[in-house]
Amino acid sequence: MSKEGMMSEGKKIKVYLAGSFVPWASYLDWRNYIKERLGHAIDFYDPRKNTNQISIAHFVYEDLERGVAESDLVFYFVTNVGDVGASAECAFGIAKGKFVVLCVNNDVKMVHPFTLGMGKRVFIGLDAGMVYLRNLVKYGLEDESKAIYATMKELG
Repeated sequence: MSKEGMMSEGKKIKVYLAGSFVPWASYLDWRNYIKERLGHAIDFYDPRKNTNQISIAHFVYEDLERGVAESDLVFYFVTNVGDVGASAECAFGIAKGKFVVLCVNNDVKMVHPFTLGMGKRVFIGLDAGMVYLRNLVKYGLEDESKAIYATMKELG
């Protein structure tokens, strides 16, 4: 997916990027890929960059209180059966009334049932999840139903 065709008509949304720290294609981490393509239209909270990771206690507090609590939604890219840290971030998001989107990597064979139950929306493949995020920018969180139907039509 290229930057061309990306809509930025609506209000900028803030998205917390949850998931394992893993490479994606030629990128050091999948977050680099998504930020390169959608960073002009979405404010991302990247736990690798936006947290002062001095100690694990500091890391967890900042990720939850600054990252998840201040974001509009949690985008969890599932790259294995389950990631304990990302599951905690999603659970905290749900407790704070946040929208949780699961995006399952194409080669994942199974998603833990507890993880799967956390997502309001579930997509297969990172690019499919990015289509949805782009449509959320276009229609806004208040018109999420239009965003999901536009995504369904586009992914067809």
